Amino acid sequence: MFATSSGADGARLYYETHGVGPDLVLIAGAGGSAASFAGVVPFLRDRFRVIAYDRRGLNRSTGRESHDGTMAQQADDLRAVLDAAGAERPVVFGTCGGASIAFEFGARHPERLAALLAHEPITVRVLPDADDQLAYFRDMCELNTREGPVPAMMAWMTYQGRDFALKIRPTFLERTVTDGDFVFRHDIMRMVSYLPDVPALAGRVPIRLVVGTGSRAGGYSYARTVPALAELLRCEVADVPGHHTSYIYRPEAFGPAVAAQALAVVERPGVGG
Repeated sequence: MFATSSGADGARLYYETHGVGPDLVLIAGAGGSAASFAGVVPFLRDRFRVIAYDRRGLNRSTGRESHDGTMAQQADDLRAVLDAAGAERPVVFGTCGGASIAFEFGARHPERLAALLAHEPITVRVLPDADDQLAYFRDMCELNTREGPVPAMMAWMTYQGRDFALKIRPTFLERTVTDGDFVFRHDIMRMVSYLPDVPALAGRVPIRLVVGTGSRAGGYSYARTVPALAELLRCEVADVPGHHTSYIYRPEAFGPAVAAQALAVVERPGVGG
């Protein structure tokens, strides 16, 4: 199924739905798509209607030519997907840069969110070593310019940390070749340099920050953003198993944990109504 962007370009945004129940929207990080969540959907679809989509310019969605990389544009695209899917007030789960999109959408449209689950946001500007972190990402983008998206994506995967042997799946390599240059040129720096609009979010949108126990133990930047954001946004923090991409590589552990967190916020009084 496709939604049509509300922007002047009319980009076609691929989305898919699975299951029945309260709406749960999944937003992948840079380079990710609806396919990134294929492993966790079976653990969610019995309790939720799961909605996942390909962000503009990636995989099955169009809009690459008119993409300007702003979070405002990404938030407008998310709204188009929600409208097309008939999701009036979903729980939104955003991981990595997908959390930045969810923050921006919540700041602009708090009435459209039942709750926001932000998994390991890559909002490194909240960190004391923000300059070093941003420099790392700039170097990664320059590596893409010099050598192409595959070496740059490998640097990104190394940055993430993991508790498994890295295996480059053929589909991952194919998507990196197809989409990687676009992501490194247009998406990465906008996502990592994004700062949530705290006054627009704090106290207006139910937010729960989610961090993997492995990510926290490793001291990775996207785990260190969680306590910093929790203080700014005055919201709860929940631990889940695994690392940054456990929704791909450890879905049997990550999927039930996400379901539990989503159910916890849905079942709160006044949420989801």
